[in-house]
Amino acid sequence: MAAMTATADTQTLWGQIQRSRHGYPCGRNELPRLLFGHFQELMQAGELRAALEDTWSLCEWPGRAADTTSWLALWGLAGADHTPVTGPIWRAAAEVYADGLSWTTDRNIAVRFHDRNLKRFPTMPGRCGLWRIDHPESSHVLAVLDDASHRNEHEIVYSPQVDELVREL
Repeated sequence: MAAMTATADTQTLWGQIQRSRHGYPCGRNELPRLLFGHFQELMQAGELRAALEDTWSLCEWPGRAADTTSWLALWGLAGADHTPVTGPIWRAAAEVYADGLSWTTDRNIAVRFHDRNLKRFPTMPGRCGLWRIDHPESSHVLAVLDDASHRNEHEIVYSPQVDELVREL
């Protein structure tokens, strides 16, 4: 599988930041470093939300690229959606990462990530689990990234409370 790169539009500040180092779009896992390094400029240019969504949806494991507190601060600056989500949401993660921010409204997508993680990390402590939140609170919804420009993973960026988590697998 070819490495994903950011889709830098050179007409935007975010596009220029992505291309500034080498003259071509950076790799997707470089996006968090660039975002955190330039968030003030992006906020002043009115591009923080778009850059944050781009970074979050393209980066593999954004929750490991920066800590949850840092991500929550950026989502707070960019403006959280607080969009009501009907029905449950799911997440595939080891128990220590169960309260992470990446969730999906499509159980099949969560199962796909669960199975992938079991194969990639067969000896991971706490083994990968499939987690569910039955009634997501709209006040905890930071973003809804459910279109083709966000990898079609029906992603919900959600800040869960530990007592909401139900382990399915």
